[in-house]
Amino acid sequence: MLFNSLAEQVTQEEKQKGLVIHRHSRLKYSVIFGNIEINSPYLWDKKHHARNQSC
Repeated sequence: MLFNSLAEQVTQEEKQKGLVIHRHSRLKYSVIFGNIEINSPYLWDKKHHARNQSC
């Protein structure tokens, strides 16, 4: 499906920037053509959160 392909592409681009997948979920939408489900990973920036932990 187009939406899942786009989600995978964006996820891979962000992983190349250093983000990691923290957890996965699937979003369910009801649209005019029926129900669709899209993978929606939560991405985590370890570097950013490590800096904020020291405050």
